[in-house]
Amino acid sequence: MTVQDAVRNTNVIAGTHLLNSERANVLFDFGTTKSFISRNFSKKLNLNVVPLREVLQVEIVNREIIPVNLIHPRCKLKLEGKVFEVDIIPFTLGEFDVILGMDLLSNNGAQIDCERKKGKNKNARWEGDSI
Repeated sequence: MTVQDAVRNTNVIAGTHLLNSERANVLFDFGTTKSFISRNFSKKLNLNVVPLREVLQVEIVNREIIPVNLIHPRCKLKLEGKVFEVDIIPFTLGEFDVILGMDLLSNNGAQIDCERKKGKNKNARWEGDSI
């Protein structure tokens, strides 16, 4: 899916948000357990990288399993004026710079209204349109 497809598609939530103060094309993926960043975008940001405690086996859409062993800890993601820390895995992505998974969403009590493409946090830390 391209960024333009995501903007037109009513079945996904995507937007432009700041990651470590840089504008990023972000896809919110409720079927993904972890959050990912494009390898090219992570190089642009010159992020700190550390090894994972154990290798993570990532299954992609075609059911291929790809092992990953690195993570960028404590990246700063700004949503609706609030800053959240997210540990994000460098990965080969398509047009999106970042894919946010359930790790960020569930750790912060996200409540998503998919019909109106609005999100809020049950702890009132963020709320707004086009999350």
